Amino acid sequence: EVVDTVGAGDSFMGALLDGLWEAGLLGSDRREALRAIDATVLADVLRRCVAVAAVTVSRAGANPPRRAELAPA
Repeated sequence: EVVDTVGAGDSFMGALLDGLWEAGLLGSDRREALRAIDATVLADVLRRCVAVAAVTVSRAGANPPRRAELAPA
């Protein structure tokens, strides 16, 4: 149930950066690896982004979840 959409986009983007970081795909030296991202890795990262945004919109205010609140990816 959507309670408040404030912060959903920021939460999604934060999760995207975190997911790419966890996958070792951030940084100027990793550009080629990012360009060649595997479809499975991309899908996993984006699933996590959607989950983070979904939790954020279920709460009042820009209140994203902590890692411990999310199911393992």
